Amino acid sequence: IRRQRQMCIRDSHNILDANQGDLSSKVKRVIDHHVDSGAYADQIVEKQCRLVGSACSLVAIMVKADEAMFAEDLVRSEAGQQPNLAYLLGAAVVLDSYFFKEELRAKKWTDEDTVAHEFLMQYADVGQEYWSALNHAKFDVQAGL
Repeated sequence: IRRQRQMCIRDSHNILDANQGDLSSKVKRVIDHHVDSGAYADQIVEKQCRLVGSACSLVAIMVKADEAMFAEDLVRSEAGQQPNLAYLLGAAVVLDSYFFKEELRAKKWTDEDTVAHEFLMQYADVGQEYWSALNHAKFDVQAGL
């Protein structure tokens, strides 16, 4: 990673960790669901900072806007195959939103998270059952997640 010429910060409160300071000059994109810190303003070429449930919702909406470019990454995975991009993004969307628990609307998720989830559902089964399995695994001490 130290040899990379450019970096995108996603879901990190807009800033690198203190021990990653040597990477600061490489940050060119920020995608975050926290309040915009204004960091890297003089060097970024793209910024998406909005208060939504998951930063991956913002990524999914960006993928949806340029769906053709990601067509190969969105091909629905068959059993035994490596999961596709929608499956990966969907994990964060459903976990961060507590699978759209209604009493958490506008606190842990927004309509943009719903749009992202609906888009991802076209390419992967990231529904209630997926959330339930992930949520259970999150607290499974033996799994060490």
